[in-house]
Amino acid sequence: VAVAVAVVEIGVAVLGAVVALAAGVVAVAAVQRQTMLLWCLAGGFRCAQTANTLSSSPSTCMRTHRQPVGLVSPASFWMPTAVRKFNGRFSPRSLGMSGTDAEADSLEPGPSSPPSSTTATPGPGATAGDKPWQSDVKKNLVLNPTFDAMPLINVYATKSRMYLVGCNQTRTKFRVLQLNRTEALTLDVIDDNVEYTAEQVESMLLMIDATTGNRNQVLQKKVSAFGIFGLVKFLYGYYLILITGRRPVAMIGSHYIYKIEETVTIPVPNASVHIETPQEAKYHKIFQNVDVSSNFYYSYTYDLSRPLQFNMHQPTPAEERKQAFPRPERPRADSTYVWNWYLLEPLLHRVNPDWIVYAVHGFVAQSNLSIYGHSVYVTLVARRSRHFAGTRFLKRGADDQGHVANELETEQIVWDATTLDHASGRYTSYLQMRGSVPAYWAQDHSGMKTKPPIFMSRIDPYASAAALHFDRLFGKYGCPVIVLNLVKKKEKKPRESILLGEMATSIRYLNQFLEKKHKIQHIAWDMAKCQKSKDGNVLVRLDELASASMKETGFFHAGYELYCNKLNRSFTEGLCGGVDYSDETYGRHQTGIVRVNCVDCLDRTNTAQFMMGLCALRHQLYALGFLESVDSTQVPFDSGACRLLEELYEDHGDTVALQYGGSQLVNRIQTYRKSAPWTSHSRDILHTVTRYYSNSFTDAEKQMAINMFLGVFRPSVQTKDLWTLETDHFLHNHELESIDGAVRPNYIKWWKAKVEAPAAIARIRIGEVDPLEGATVTRGSSALAQLPEFLNVAATQSAPLDEQQQQQQQ
Repeated sequence: VAVAVAVVEIGVAVLGAVVALAAGVVAVAAVQRQTMLLWCLAGGFRCAQTANTLSSSPSTCMRTHRQPVGLVSPASFWMPTAVRKFNGRFSPRSLGMSGTDAEADSLEPGPSSPPSSTTATPGPGATAGDKPWQSDVKKNLVLNPTFDAMPLINVYATKSRMYLVGCNQTRTKFRVLQLNRTEALTLDVIDDNVEYTAEQVESMLLMIDATTGNRNQVLQKKVSAFGIFGLVKFLYGYYLILITGRRPVAMIGSHYIYKIEETVTIPVPNASVHIETPQEAKYHKIFQNVDVSSNFYYSYTYDLSRPLQFNMHQPTPAEERKQAFPRPERPRADSTYVWNWYLLEPLLHRVNPDWIVYAVHGFVAQSNLSIYGHSVYVTLVARRSRHFAGTRFLKRGADDQGHVANELETEQIVWDATTLDHASGRYTSYLQMRGSVPAYWAQDHSGMKTKPPIFMSRIDPYASAAALHFDRLFGKYGCPVIVLNLVKKKEKKPRESILLGEMATSIRYLNQFLEKKHKIQHIAWDMAKCQKSKDGNVLVRLDELASASMKETGFFHAGYELYCNKLNRSFTEGLCGGVDYSDETYGRHQTGIVRVNCVDCLDRTNTAQFMMGLCALRHQLYALGFLESVDSTQVPFDSGACRLLEELYEDHGDTVALQYGGSQLVNRIQTYRKSAPWTSHSRDILHTVTRYYSNSFTDAEKQMAINMFLGVFRPSVQTKDLWTLETDHFLHNHELESIDGAVRPNYIKWWKAKVEAPAAIARIRIGEVDPLEGATVTRGSSALAQLPEFLNVAATQSAPLDEQQQQQQQ
């Protein structure tokens, strides 16, 4: 019995030891699994839940933890993008720490740090002792404020003076601007350019109120506003336009973008000297036909007139050491997209820049994607050009300066909103544009036809309008310039095909003087014909075109390449162009632009731009670490991300169509997906009728208002009244004014000597220096060689000219 009891006790002890050993093994496995997970997070990659098979190899860990993406996933599994070790504890970098913690924070190699054989090469400026992931944190591009406008303004007035008292958001800095009210025809602006405190401003106002004397001169508060929209003069005196209502619609980092909701107009001269005539009242009424409360946007700290790639800047040494956060030198806004530029002319160079608010006209919207707990913001910013702007049938083609009608720059910004740190490297953007065919053409809509005939209003054998237009694109975006032309190729009665032949002929003429690597790439595809065919899938074809274009232009990413994406280089090589990641450049940059057009640049163009944006979204999410690859299966058409982006582009298209065509989109994205409900037919008919009515009866008044608003027509006592002009052609085209002494353009070297490429890329000489020389570039030798098989490359040359076109060309 004793022996049996001893054996049982030994067995129980052995069993306990086995259980303890098993528990220890499980604990070690859990710790190893957790450390591998933390290492993946430190590399910036989104892991799935812990895999069953463990591996000590970092590359194997990446492959093991990867999960095919169901893009919009429940927010129950939250993971930070990076983890830092600080004072024995881990804190997520995505929280954007500040103060001493953020400055003293360092990333020391822990037990799960990657081995030295897999470490990346230190970035520029990093010493040999720096860790590569330390260099990544320091060297990313930053997005510090570029403006510091006065968001709060109070307007006080006496009979002789108007005082504008502005302050910053924290009410620690005040400025005072004075306007003389005793002059009816001139504007006297006084800005002492001095910063005041709240007590000093209060004392100043009390002193002004005490020195006015009689009751007629008493200081009165007129209105409170959020900014100065501008000053306008008609015939007799100036009017001050103030922003009195605003609404935040988007956020880029910590920069808010506001939509103007309400404005107020105040006459600057006092009632005793203000002159009111019927002509003055009529000009005022026409001016108010431009609804400033509809689709005008601005920001106090972000330059909305320029893309994100331009607004990002390289950090200074002080910023890298986190000892200072200086703003970059205030850049001049791009006047092409500032619609209140004419209204700001009386203030520019006369007052402190803090008073200036630049407003753009177009479309801004933002939506939120929740990906494993991360809030990823998708933002669309569309900027409408103020040059040659107007309504559908009254503004076609181009003017004599190469500005085209309905020119719109659309930027798609995708950034990880779990961090507001502007140096986190979690910002991406993609840029594309639309615009009318750059030629002298028009439509006669006086016959009340729904589709008026198209005719060339002026013969241009040397493609001067197209030369000026593409020269401007080269200088702004660099190479390559890809033209996606969606007009019809064959028609019973030539209409749209006339524009196809003109575009192809112009590009062929301009390309003969350029080197092969700088040639304009013209892609002509009859989108309407593909839609009508039984087996035609428009969106699939457009996705193939978008992928081919992405191989040329690339996109912008403000951070270094993630370690997990470096391991996938062999699978993604050559799928994205532009300036690639390297040790000499910060992040990656987009070079060149895709220019999409049809006849109106509305329905077909918007669908094509949606597919370009969808392709760019895959690349942007992959760069941020949320996608396994850039394949189209990662974001299918029935996914939540695709539906969200489709809604954004639908709203974008409706807004642009209302501004230019007078109605919402007629053919929507669902129409080309062949999934539109039967009720959409009646809606399309209604929009067609609305567009026809607007083009026939209201566009003329709207065009007059736009001409006045943008300063194309400036009222004067010595000139004719606006409503008496038979046409506004000579308001937009000045070829007859400059014919004496004009310099004949160079018909062979039609481009400028220097072409300015996108930000962070040096200036280049087309035909002499490669715009991407010295940088790591991934792009094909020619986009035409990489186009999908369904495109007929011969069609990109020149469409057959009919007899009328041949006579015109002769």
